[in-house]
Amino acid sequence: MAKKRRRKPSGKPARKTARKTGSKSVRKPPAKARRPRMARHTRRADLGASADGYFAGITPAGLNAVARRLREIVRGAAPRASEAIKWGMPVYEQDGMLCYIRARPAYVTLGFYEAGTQLADPAGRLEGSGANMRHVKVAEFTAIDDELFGSWVRHAAAFNAEG
Repeated sequence: MAKKRRRKPSGKPARKTARKTGSKSVRKPPAKARRPRMARHTRRADLGASADGYFAGITPAGLNAVARRLREIVRGAAPRASEAIKWGMPVYEQDGMLCYIRARPAYVTLGFYEAGTQLADPAGRLEGSGANMRHVKVAEFTAIDDELFGSWVRHAAAFNAEG
């Protein structure tokens, strides 16, 4: 005869279980409801696509002009950088992730990845509190500083090359 295992008392009241007639097996209590599985992420249709369509779709016209000028600055300062859509926005890569441009309803963001905290910013225009990333928000075409923004892109490219 096999020995029965004894469970240690847990301090909780015992659950009532029903025995099958004529059987020594004990019916298990109903299973706990499982949480639904998280939906698997579907790949974005625009992932890796050209950024031309992104820039063409930016409205209003004032923000479109801002975004196009920022694109020209990035392309001029880092001509070897690749440009493709990632996370629904144009991302530029050269020896790693360099920067991105993202249009919002009231402004356009020029953001920097790993080199963000290394960029010289005497006017304090860069925002962000993460470990490395920083960005500047541009709401008007006149707020674009071609020289400053270009120097940030060049510095970020040099930072990635050293990396």
